[in-house]
Amino acid sequence: MKKNLPIATVEKLKAEIASYLEDDSVTIDERILNVKNKLLPRIQKEKKSLVDKEYYCCLLWVYACFLDKYAYYHEARTIYEELLPLSICCYGKQAELTGAIYNNLGSVFDMLDLYNNALDSLKKGLRIYKKVYGEEHEEVAKVYLNLSYTHEHLGEYKKALKYGKQALLIREQALGIENSDTATSYNSIGLIYEEMGSLAQAKHYFSIALDIRKKIFGDNDGDTAVSYNNLGLIYFREEDYQTALHFYQKALEINLRLMGEHYSNTALCYHNIGAAYEYLNDTDSALLYYQKGLECRRNLYGEIHSEVAESYTNLGVLHSKLGNLQEALELYHKAILIVEKTVGKNCPAIARLYFGIGNIYLKQEDYTKAILLNEKGVMTLEKVFGKSHQDTILAYHNFATLLHELGAIEQAIIFHRKAIRQEVKLYDKFDINLGQSYYELATAHYLLQDYKKALSYLLKAYSIYKRNLGSEHQDTVVLAESIKLIRNHSKS
Repeated sequence: MKKNLPIATVEKLKAEIASYLEDDSVTIDERILNVKNKLLPRIQKEKKSLVDKEYYCCLLWVYACFLDKYAYYHEARTIYEELLPLSICCYGKQAELTGAIYNNLGSVFDMLDLYNNALDSLKKGLRIYKKVYGEEHEEVAKVYLNLSYTHEHLGEYKKALKYGKQALLIREQALGIENSDTATSYNSIGLIYEEMGSLAQAKHYFSIALDIRKKIFGDNDGDTAVSYNNLGLIYFREEDYQTALHFYQKALEINLRLMGEHYSNTALCYHNIGAAYEYLNDTDSALLYYQKGLECRRNLYGEIHSEVAESYTNLGVLHSKLGNLQEALELYHKAILIVEKTVGKNCPAIARLYFGIGNIYLKQEDYTKAILLNEKGVMTLEKVFGKSHQDTILAYHNFATLLHELGAIEQAIIFHRKAIRQEVKLYDKFDINLGQSYYELATAHYLLQDYKKALSYLLKAYSIYKRNLGSEHQDTVVLAESIKLIRNHSKS
């Protein structure tokens, strides 16, 4: 039994695909379609005859990787799943190719938000790679990194950090500190800390990644631009939008110089610069850069791509803020159609769009539709992440606040309680976030004149605020006065 695909055949097929993609006289959509039209008949022909299984494996592998690269994840999944039993038949259950298919399939499942499938596939790939390469090989580090990404997307940050740091340790030992893959690991750990809200830690890891990349490449490499961009993200999260804009612009300068307009990271920089201008209240510049990002992505990927949908969403949010509600609705609906085609109906992007459309209906005073769309967003996040994910908990709070504002207090209480049930599992019992949640629930019960429950939750909130902020802090004093007010109501 042979060990792996013939490299020469694989490289020849890759070069053939590259030649089809070079035709600048047609759109990228047409070029991608051209690749499909060239390869699919050959795949079907080989499938019928199966005279040369090895060549058929090569065709499927190269085609699946192509679909994966251009974000045709559903189609890529189908091809990888067809290739897997063939690889096992031709090369064995513990072959390098079999491990690579499990790894790539896991990555595709992750992009489709099928996180449990992703973990299952990646762990199978990891077991094979450890047998093929040993415990401390760079290829093993790649699978650890993919496992880290999936756990991060699930909100399982401790596990994400564990796998991310395992990848980093292997790379530091195998490749050394001043290595681009080692820098990538530092960068990925920074992204996890950024997701966790640990901005100081994130900045630390992003800064190390930037230092390594500048030593290796200087300011003439796309990875250096990525590091500038990620530091910009941290300053953005810290609400230092001017400094964020500075780092985003440094990243954009590098990407334009090296790759020009037709490059995915150039589009990302346009998007981030647009966001910085939006928060600096320079809406004209924000619209300009969001539009540049959209055009860049459409030229790169065509209309049906998740990043194009993201650009439509961002433009929709901005137009909604500017009061251009009909235009915002049209942009949101364009984004929904793309996301449903590329990823499916149950994903975070769809939830965000439901919230955006719900917000428009709220502005139009169509409260029934506003509630319906926001509830759809909450339920979508529940399906994708489960009830204990930070994004789901935040959605519970936001929906409860909306219901509260619209006078649906009893419904609001249901979602406040859903949030608190998860927060008591995640947070220390004296966490300030839990105190805020108890205060919001107390307020809802007070409005229903259920003073006993209102007092109970206010006392919990007060003990947390007093412990964290002290009895003299303004927020603690407000809570103490609220407790007195409710006790007076109870007596009367």
